[in-house]
Amino acid sequence: MLYVLLGGVLAHAAHWSEAMLLASATAEPWRRISLNPADRPRVLMISPEQADTVLADGLLRHLGAAVRMESSIGKAEHVLEIWRPQTLVLSLGSSTLIEWLAELRQRPGNAEIPILALGDGNADEEARAALDAGADAYLARPVSITLLVAQVQSLLHRAEDWEQRVVGDKATLCVDPIAHRVWVNGQEIFLTRRLFRILHYLALHPDHTFSSADMSTMLTQGKGLLQPNSVTAQMHRLRMALEPVSAAHWVETVHGFGYRLTLPKSRREMEIPGLPDTAHEDLSP
Repeated sequence: MLYVLLGGVLAHAAHWSEAMLLASATAEPWRRISLNPADRPRVLMISPEQADTVLADGLLRHLGAAVRMESSIGKAEHVLEIWRPQTLVLSLGSSTLIEWLAELRQRPGNAEIPILALGDGNADEEARAALDAGADAYLARPVSITLLVAQVQSLLHRAEDWEQRVVGDKATLCVDPIAHRVWVNGQEIFLTRRLFRILHYLALHPDHTFSSADMSTMLTQGKGLLQPNSVTAQMHRLRMALEPVSAAHWVETVHGFGYRLTLPKSRREMEIPGLPDTAHEDLSP
């Protein structure tokens, strides 16, 4: 009798836990997610008055994407610099946003990010303006979740080819995977294949902290696992390679969290203030 009673209590507890998990998963999940950028695609949505929560929820559910939504250009620019999204979804509402899009395309580091524009007005005229400003694709409302997911997925496939993306400038740090060359502080240095891959990945995500597991996944392309001490040894070798050009301190160890690349502030094109308070995804390391 006691076993039957205990079994009933445990079954009831299990059902209650499932109900609580289901409730938490359906209550605006895009607001609370904290996904690892090394594992999940990152999508930034700029939506005035956050009018696209349903679309954001659809991207999360169907793509498993880490979706960040911002209502202002100012906040979105901070997220672009720190979070390094793989795709930008821009909800057009005024000519100001199209002008900002054209300006964004002129900035180093943002010229290659895939951008999808969502429009409300005259589809032909607005689509032409958005595409001329630098958008890769345009969808006129009403937009179905199926069409949005398909379009964003297409843009994400393009963004996944990070191994071929040139990053930086020769004055500070330039990593060219096509020519397999690296310049640091104006001087060319030579790295092994593995160290080149590490520096390239970190350079694509400056100021972002990656754990040993993240670095292992990146180095093995998800096909294996390196021991933490192996990752530590590789990071040490990278610092040693950067030492002759006075850049070893750029590769930082964030104790308890992992590693990050921090470039000298005086050489950055933009100073990045502290990330504004927000109710969305936590971007802190």
